Amino acid sequence: MKETGEQLMAKLRDYNRFAGTLIVMGVYFYIGTLIQIYIRHAAGGTKYALLSIGFAVSAMVFLLKAYKIRRKIQEEDAC
Repeated sequence: MKETGEQLMAKLRDYNRFAGTLIVMGVYFYIGTLIQIYIRHAAGGTKYALLSIGFAVSAMVFLLKAYKIRRKIQEEDAC
């Protein structure tokens, strides 16, 4: 099934929104890590750090997908 340009643009916007949301969540968990380690002086900051890394990796995946869709849209516009 071939997607139209409008569908691809909608998917591109969604992927960019997902990536932005994941980056914000990753930053929140990173701040939680800093608070847990340096302000409270408590153990257990690793779970927040791992979540932060997981969100960052997920955001990179969505950004890579968005980049591929953007290239596909540009190729279709060039034809």
